[in-house]
Amino acid sequence: MPPTPGTETILVVDDEIVILSLARLMLMRYGYSVLVAQGGRQVLDMLSNGSKPKIDLAMVDIVMPGMTGFEVAEEIRKIYPDIPVLFISGAKEVPELNAALNHGIPYLAKPFTSISMVGKIREMLDGNDTISEDR
Repeated sequence: MPPTPGTETILVVDDEIVILSLARLMLMRYGYSVLVAQGGRQVLDMLSNGSKPKIDLAMVDIVMPGMTGFEVAEEIRKIYPDIPVLFISGAKEVPELNAALNHGIPYLAKPFTSISMVGKIREMLDGNDTISEDR
């Protein structure tokens, strides 16, 4: 059963342009507005330019050069304190990821399908996020 379409705005942060492009297309197909940033520096530039774009959820890669996804999420939450953050990663052996998963962070493993991604986002936005890990 396909997930319910959305109208919210999703910020996707990843250092891989292919992931940004695919996630953007997948989300737009389900009705979401999408902002993309290629890494932490671009997010900081986007959010520090004085405008505060409407963002309902951030989807952030954990392993990126410069700033980790956890650091990026911390910076995003300085501006949007209550924003839900869905962490994504293709890396399996990252100590920070394993520790975070033990604390129940919302997580989606790469590669993911549009249905699994949009389903997880919908759960989080609707407040139905039970246990966070989806492997």
